[in-house]
Order: sequence, then C-alpha cells, then structure tokens
Amino acid sequence: FGAKRIAAMATRRRVQRLSEDVGTPPRTRTSTRIHGKEKRGRKAWKDAVLAGLVLGLGLLLGVSLEAKSLLLLPQPLPKEASEVQFAEARAMEHVHVLADRIGTRVVGTKGYQDAVLYLLDQAKELEKLGRDVFYVEVDLQVASGSFPLKFLNKWITNTYANITNVVVKIVPREGTPKPGSGVLVSSHFDTTVGGTPGASDCAACVSVVLEAGRAYLAAGRPMPFPVVLLLNGAEEPFLIGAHAFLLHHRWAKDVSKVINVESTGSHGPDLVYQSAGEDIPNALKRSPYPTFSVVAQDLFTLGIIPQDSDFRIYSQCNWTEHTGRKKLYGLDMAILLDSYVYHTQSDQIGRIKPGTVQRMGENVLFLMREFAKTDILDTRSYQTGTYFEIRRKLGISYSKKQAMVLHSAPLALAVVLIGWHINKFGGAIAVLRSILRHMTSFILSAVLPGALGLTCAYISRQPMQWYSQPIIAVIAFVPAGFAGVMLPHCRWNEGVNNFEAARASACSALFTGLISFGLTTSGGNSAYLFAASSLSSSCAAVYLLSQTRKFSRVRLTLTTMFFHFVPCLLAFPVSVAGFLIVVEKVGFAASVPGNVGITLADFVLGAITGVLVFLVTGGFASVYALATRGKIGASCMLCGSTIFALVFMLVFSQNPYTSDHPKRVWVGHLHEAETSPPSSRVLDYKASWAFGGMDSTPVEALDPVAQAIKGQTIVSPVPLETFEAVYPANLVWRDSLLSTGAPLSGNVPPVLELQSVSRNKNETKHLFFQLQYNTPVWVALKIQGKLHSWSLGNTLPTESDCHACAPYYLVRHVGSNGPWDFALETDDIEGKLRIDLSSVSSEPTPLVKALTHNWPDWIAVMGGELFKSTWVY
Repeated sequence: FGAKRIAAMATRRRVQRLSEDVGTPPRTRTSTRIHGKEKRGRKAWKDAVLAGLVLGLGLLLGVSLEAKSLLLLPQPLPKEASEVQFAEARAMEHVHVLADRIGTRVVGTKGYQDAVLYLLDQAKELEKLGRDVFYVEVDLQVASGSFPLKFLNKWITNTYANITNVVVKIVPREGTPKPGSGVLVSSHFDTTVGGTPGASDCAACVSVVLEAGRAYLAAGRPMPFPVVLLLNGAEEPFLIGAHAFLLHHRWAKDVSKVINVESTGSHGPDLVYQSAGEDIPNALKRSPYPTFSVVAQDLFTLGIIPQDSDFRIYSQCNWTEHTGRKKLYGLDMAILLDSYVYHTQSDQIGRIKPGTVQRMGENVLFLMREFAKTDILDTRSYQTGTYFEIRRKLGISYSKKQAMVLHSAPLALAVVLIGWHINKFGGAIAVLRSILRHMTSFILSAVLPGALGLTCAYISRQPMQWYSQPIIAVIAFVPAGFAGVMLPHCRWNEGVNNFEAARASACSALFTGLISFGLTTSGGNSAYLFAASSLSSSCAAVYLLSQTRKFSRVRLTLTTMFFHFVPCLLAFPVSVAGFLIVVEKVGFAASVPGNVGITLADFVLGAITGVLVFLVTGGFASVYALATRGKIGASCMLCGSTIFALVFMLVFSQNPYTSDHPKRVWVGHLHEAETSPPSSRVLDYKASWAFGGMDSTPVEALDPVAQAIKGQTIVSPVPLETFEAVYPANLVWRDSLLSTGAPLSGNVPPVLELQSVSRNKNETKHLFFQLQYNTPVWVALKIQGKLHSWSLGNTLPTESDCHACAPYYLVRHVGSNGPWDFALETDDIEGKLRIDLSSVSSEPTPLVKALTHNWPDWIAVMGGELFKSTWVY
C-alpha cells in the first residue's frame, strides 16, 4: 500500500512539472468533474436533437402518408365503360342537367318541377332496362303531413304540402322475397334557399343513385331481396321528404335497411359517418374504398357537428305503426371535404374533382348488392358498436358489449401495474403528481395554441388568416400544441432512469384509461383511441421495468415511440381528417359581434388542433420530455410558433378569402309590417337591407357591405327573430345588421287569414286559418298563447327563450304554391293568440342581385326576400 502511494505522488509531481513546462494548469479533481459534466451535457444535447429529429420525421411522415391516402381518388371511368360497371362520366351527365341546365331546385319552384320531370324520365329508363330479370316499378309520390323535430335543442313542428318524391322499386322475378327485408337507397335532389345550384349537394348524390341502379340492373344478377331507390324531393327544409316516404308510401313496409347518400363538399373520400346495426361495419370492410369511423358518429350524436341528414329520420324515429319496424338498419355516407362553397352559388359542377363520384358510386353499388343479398342484418342488435379503418386497407369492428370490456380493461391494467410497483415509482405522492402532470398536459395542449390564435386575431384584427391556406394553422398551432403537451413533464435534471420513465408511462396509461372508461360508460364509441394509447403505455412501462441496464436518452425515446406505433396509426386518420374538416366548416359555423366574434374562430381552431396533437403524441410525450430535458425544446417550439404567427398576422396580414374559399354573406331584402290588424288583408310594410355573416370576420368590415350601407341608418345586432324563416341558420347570424332606405319590392307577401271561429261544449275555441302565398316560400310561424290542440299533429312541443319567458310554438311550413289550411284549439276563451309570420323567398330577388352584382368573387352571396308580420286574434 505504501509503495503504491509513493508511486502515485511521484506521478502527480511529474504531471505538475510537465504542465509548468507547457504553460497549462495542473488537472485537479474539480476540473475533472466539470469536464465530465460538460461532456455529459453535450451528449445529452446530441441525444435530445437526435430524438427530436426522429420524432419530427416520424410525425411528418405519418401526416404526409395519411393526407395522401385521404385525398387519393380512383381513375374515373368513361361513358364507354362496361354496362355492368359504375361510370362517373355517365353519372356526371345527370349532374350537368340538374345543376347547370335546371339550377336552383327549391321546393315549389319551376326548377324543382323540371327536376322532378327529368328524374321521372330517368326512372322510366331504368324500368325499361330491367324487364327481363327484374320487376321494375316507378312511382311519383306527392305527399303532405307534419311531424315534430328537435334540432339544436329547439323543438319545431315541420309541416309540408305537396312535396314530391320519385321512387323506383326493383324486385327479382324469381323467388318470393321475405316481406320487409329490402334495402332503401336514398338521396335528395332539392336545394336550399339562397340561390345555390347544388352540384355537389346533392345533384352528385342523385347521379350516384341513378348510375348505381342502372349498373345493378345491367348486371342481370338478381339478389334475393328488393331494392328501392328514393329520389327524395325535400331534404333541405328539415328532412321532410324522408318522413313523407316512410309515413305515406306503400313501399315503406318493404325495406329494413337504408343507404343514405349525402354531401357537404365537392371532393375527397365518401366517409361513412353514421350507422345503425352491429353488422353494418362487416359490409363496409369489404367495400372497394372503405372509409369509415365511429368518431364522426359520436360527434354528431353529441351535437358538436350542428348538421343533420335524412338518416336521422330513418334510424331514430319510431315507424312501428306505419311500417311494422321501429327503425331501419343502415348507414349514412357523405363527401365531406371542400365544403367552402357548401350551400352557396359557387357550388358548381366544375368544383367536383374527377374521381370523387366514381369512388362513391363504386361503394354504393357494392353496398347495394351486399345489403340485397343477405337478411342477417335483421337478426342482430340495432346498437352501433365501434368501427374504424386503417389507411383504407384494414377495417375493424366489434359490438357494444365487446367495447365495454375492451375499452375498460386498459384502465384496470394500469391500476394493477401502478399498485404492484408503487414503491419503485416513488410512492403514492409521486404517482399522483405524475397523473396531475398528464392532466395539465392535456389542458395546456388546448390552451396554448388556442390562446395563441386568440392573441393574433385580436392584435391583427384580421381573423382566420389560415382559412384559404391551412398550412399556416399547422405551422402556428401544432408546435404550440406539442409544447403544451411537453411542458408539464420537463425538468432540468441531468438524467432519467428506467424507473422514472416507467412511472411516466404507467401514469399516462392510467390517465388515458380514465378517459377511455369515461367515454365508454357515457355511451361514446370513440374510446378505442384512448384505450389503445393506455394499453401501449402500460406495455412500455412493463418493458422498462423488466430491463436491468440503464437506457440512454435516445433509446428511452425510441422505445416509447415504438410501443405507441399502433395508437399513432389509429390517431393519424382522425387528426388529419378532423383538422381539414374543422378548417372548412368554420366558414359557416357562427358569427358573434365584438371582440369575442373576431377571436372565436382562431381560438377554436387552435384549441382543437392542440387536442388532436395530444391525441397523437400524448402517450409518449412525457417520456420524451424527461429523456431529452425538453423544457428548452418546448419553450423554443412555443416561442417559435408565437413569433411566426405574430409576424405573419401583423406583417403579411391579407384577405383570407379567395374565389375558391369565399366569405359567406346573407343579403336579405327585409319587409316588416308596420301595422298588424287581425282582419285586414293589406298591411303597410317598410323595407330594409339585412346583412348576416357566418364566420368571425365582421360584416361591417367588408368594403362591399360598407359601400352598400353608406349614409344609411344602421341597426346592429339584429334580433334573431328577424330571420326566423331560415331557422336554424339565424342562430349563427349573431353578427348582423340592418340598413334603412331599401325600396319596396312590390311582391305580394304571405297573408294569414282567419276563416272562422267556433266554440265547443267543452269550453274550447277553434280557430280555422288559411295561409295564402303566391310564390314558393319557406314559412315560419311563432305562436304565442295557450293552446289545447291543433291540426298539425298529436303533440304540442313548446319552446321558451328563457325560464321567465312565456312559452311559444314554432311551426315551419314548406310546400307548393297555393293556400295552406290549419286549425288551432285554445281553452282560453278570453285570451288572445299572437302569431308572428316570417317567410323567405326561394332565391335572391332582382333587387338583391342588383345590390350585389359588383361585389368581388371572394364573397358568396346567399339571400332572398324576407317578409315579417304579426297577427293578433
């Protein structure tokens, strides 16, 4: 021992003399520790950069592949294609006639009648085609009726008179089909008010049904069960065409399954976003281009997407009394992308991208044959289970009962894992802190990008800069969202061991497992996303606990990313498609006056983008942040996205709208009655211009609108009752204004006439009314008073604007020209009834067109003539 010590002292003296000769200080223990620390720090930064590059490239590759797969369309077939194939060129001929030659097809208009005659001719051509193998029968249905409907949490009573459906029934000549086992293929051909030609919504859908029916007949392969093609004549005025068919048509009792074909966009995949029946996904998985997800159905069910379709009538109403069936099995499919011109005058045939109709048509033809050859759908549960597909290749589905088990098991596994290794994880307090960090991570992922969007819109006073260029929102909001995901997990420590990484993964499994369990027990079917993430986090934690050798930072990151490959694969389609749909739908989501309205769209898109980022990265972000000392990285991403957003919004601020991505503006020629005598047929009206916006950009900030109202008295905001005739669109026109000085149109307004009054022995009073109108209009009646019954149905659904407000009854009416009779019964003999009458014309009047003809093409004008009067009895 002494010899070794002497040798060591001699070595130190030799090193010291050598250092003095070259002019360098001697190396001490302190300098050795500092040098080692610096070396480890540089290695940590290299590891962090490498892990960040791997993560960034992986996410970029996943998003790129998913976007490419989502937008991929097949080659459209020409008219010369085989007769047994669906050919887009043949289908587009119908779109050309309906959208270009006929144009607007609002119920009761000349265009509507022309469309009925054209579709009736095409249906008779199908009748000729199937004579040898099928019995093909064509029927023209004209129906009237009424039914209550709750939309956007508001009860209305829908009434209709003389609406028209074109119906084709295809039955095999051989065999005897089982009663009530056919398939209904439905689509609507009418358009909404405002002047839209409706090329994509829904002339393209009708063309798909016609061409699919023709190919089905041309194949000459009869299926065991009948097929009914319903060319629905009244979907836009709140689903009344579907109601008329199921309530009044003799063929309604022959169908048990439905394929509803819809559209809110002009290109992209046809997404199955609603279904009813556990066996429906089994057919979807075999379709030529499967694109379906139960996430969309959950969003519709929860009311997050404020839209509706005929599928609600088919699948949710009770039809036992009329058809012998409570509900119909089936699915609802729609083209969702490129909805920038949805319900506008720019919805032209040129917007429909080649391959879009081909893809939807092949899917509809396959499903039509599939549903017509089997009756298994009638023997299974009506409940909708969980269904989704991966990259349009692999379809997965399971029942509601199986989902309860599969979506709850990851939570139980995470609880057992944490309880078994609680000591290795540092005790209950450390676990609780980790769970709170994951919760904070979820909240910050939405708050940070949302706050960034709000700040930029407020400072620049120019909202929705990303509207025509979604890549701007990606660059601004995605880094901010990922920074929010990472920040709660970041710290300055030198390193992280396997146990700390395993604890983070286990707590992530517990948090996402709780979300999965909560969604499942509340009736949601989208919990598979969080269940998969929870299960992967638990597997990663188990693997890390089983390793005795300490992992490097890069290996920890790559290990957790590897275990979360499947959850990311499931989340990418939802995130990419969800982001694109939200960007497009925000153009007609809502308008609110003031600073709240200016910042609303940017805040909402930022928050939703952050949640989608958490959906993809939340499972492994905690380990990534720990392993890479991610506080600096998260701060850099947050600062970088903030600087980019502010610089772009302030320096490169520009009009976010283009001709392909227009701003929707409602321009109404409003006539309000100045007097309302109960018996007079002539009312004095005053006219004004009404402008309503449908997104965050204020209407008065638009130069064309400012020029139109220059020098006039302005009223803003306008009461929602002013636009009652176009409910529920009036609910999103909170940023609206009126300008006086508009000329009277000279058109005859609708008149409500009291025909007679009678009293019954049971001390009730009957009032018989007649609504007279000469032009096709949509009418809304707001009835205030105490009613005992009416002729509009067996129920009296009431509404109230507040708890202290008097209840009222909201009635909508659509029909062909001519009077409409109805009766009200009240038990308040001495009381009065007040009826507010509102109506809107089918398309913009010449005066509206003259006011807006010089407006730029980046404004999509939607408008018509409005009449509003009050009658007291």
